[in-house]
Amino acid sequence: MKHPCLLAISLLALAGCGTTSAASSSISASLSTSLSEEAVSNELSQSDVRSQYGEFSISGNEKCLSFDSEANIYTISVSSDKSTFVLSGYFEGTFVIANPANLEEYGAVEIQLNNAFLENKSSEPLFYYGLEEGFICIESLAETSNYLRSNKVVVNSESDVKLGGEGELLITSVRNSAVKGKTITLFGGVEFVIYAKGDALHGNDLFSEDSDSNYAKFTGKCALYPGEGEQAFDFVDGVGTEADPYSGSINIAEGGSFTIYGGSNVFKCNISLSIGGEVVATSVLDEPIISQSASVLTISISGSLVVNGTDYSELTSIVE
Repeated sequence: MKHPCLLAISLLALAGCGTTSAASSSISASLSTSLSEEAVSNELSQSDVRSQYGEFSISGNEKCLSFDSEANIYTISVSSDKSTFVLSGYFEGTFVIANPANLEEYGAVEIQLNNAFLENKSSEPLFYYGLEEGFICIESLAETSNYLRSNKVVVNSESDVKLGGEGELLITSVRNSAVKGKTITLFGGVEFVIYAKGDALHGNDLFSEDSDSNYAKFTGKCALYPGEGEQAFDFVDGVGTEADPYSGSINIAEGGSFTIYGGSNVFKCNISLSIGGEVVATSVLDEPIISQSASVLTISISGSLVVNGTDYSELTSIVE
């Protein structure tokens, strides 16, 4: 089975050498390139990509930062207002967002990536947002190329996740889903690639247009490489009882472009699937759309959905 484009990794490194434009054209090319999982692993182990990113730095409110040098863990404490941290260079370890002061109300945490290579080789997520309110935002800044890699989940949030920006972003989960959260919102014109052993994106709901005007509608390009037996978009919750009803919606607004390589299915959702952008999938092993509640699921496609060469743009239901 084909998995993504670590063709991009060696090219991402060019950003750290002052050749961002070269990296940009190559990342764009990688959005339509498949490499084997073995090639991905070899590229990571044999190339000197990490050193090209330079020394790690993190800037932001120092009062909200603490670092455990033995465990290589940065703890970011939420504050009463939204807090922003800019990360650059190479770092191996974990970032944990917590509320040690037990604030009743707190702002979101924004992580801005400025030519950063961040990875975690342990069994922990690279970013862990352990709070049930607020959200974590991962933003790839304009004219930068960034890489996030973890053996497990890369971004794991008990609340919401915003993911996007105007730069380039490559996310790799070696053994799990790549990004997990309650509501995942994509934003901006970012070009990004997500490789996962599990689902590429996993949560309760997904949107590519945010009600918050601070985050522009997603108009970028995204290539997703889910693992075998998994989905590119897995957004389901509940068991269908009165106490725990089904939930799970996916809304892809006009302007965004998605390319999916592999996996068993493109979408898994329970309540609604709305596609205003473009979705093209190849090498999908099973049905394009699955649901725990097929009779309830509503499908609306004003954009396009093409899977393994078949146009599903007129599809309104998966109930036969």
